[in-house]
Amino acid sequence: MEQIGKNHEEAGKYISAEDVNRFCYCPYQYYYSLTVNKIPRGTKKISKRFKKGKKYHKAYDRGLKMQNFIRIVAGLASAVLILWIGWKIWSLL
Repeated sequence: MEQIGKNHEEAGKYISAEDVNRFCYCPYQYYYSLTVNKIPRGTKKISKRFKKGKKYHKAYDRGLKMQNFIRIVAGLASAVLILWIGWKIWSLL
């Protein structure tokens, strides 16, 4: 498979790590990075898609931050519960 990236003159028989990262982060971003140069600027259809994508990523990032917050709170609550149970058992001895 030929490299698809910014430097088409040095395209070899590989895909760059940047392309893989871009595809893993968002396949649509990868696709649009390949086709955006071929589409005239100001096309309403494309600008709507970019706005929709930005909105999606903003909501997705917000969800990830919330998940991380919940994991931290759950971890702290678990640690407190374990310490409390340990203290109760130790006080019975």
